[in-house]
Amino acid sequence: MKRYLLTLAALVMIAAVGSPAFASSGNLNFNLGGRSLSDNNWDRWDSQTSFGATVDFEIKGWPVELEGCLQGSNRTESVLGNDVTGSVHEICFGAHKRWDLKPAKMHVFAGAGLANVTAKFDGGGINESDSSIGEYIHGGIFWRLGHRFNLGFDGRVMLGTNITLNGASGDANYTQLGVLLGFGWPASK
Repeated sequence: MKRYLLTLAALVMIAAVGSPAFASSGNLNFNLGGRSLSDNNWDRWDSQTSFGATVDFEIKGWPVELEGCLQGSNRTESVLGNDVTGSVHEICFGAHKRWDLKPAKMHVFAGAGLANVTAKFDGGGINESDSSIGEYIHGGIFWRLGHRFNLGFDGRVMLGTNITLNGASGDANYTQLGVLLGFGWPASK
């Protein structure tokens, strides 16, 4: 978790300081929502609280934007009197397309790419983790409130992961829906 938070802090700093210098426009959006894991091996941990950050930026002359993200989810359940946390975290990179509907300050977006996914169970004498590469797609809508503040919704799907935890083969594929809060540049007028 400490490594995840440090990476998230680095992403925020890069987005806040560096991206506006070489990108003509972009957004740093945070999301909070719910994630549903599709594999039966997750049992009581298949419904998790999700959180994350995505930065997207447009480079003049490119047909699509680029994006990077840190996403994570977890759930803690009691097993024989011990708290066991199941979690899924990923770092992703991909392509992003945003359509700006200026009169309404509404922005529709879609993105897709690759993610390095780490799934883990920790607690009650269990400390198992495994990683896999997966493919993600996501999309949503947000409104620019004021000059920089973004508010909207983001849906995400992860596919193609292959993990082994506690001797059982499975995956960390999921669907996720969350509220999006963030800011964009340049400031709208």
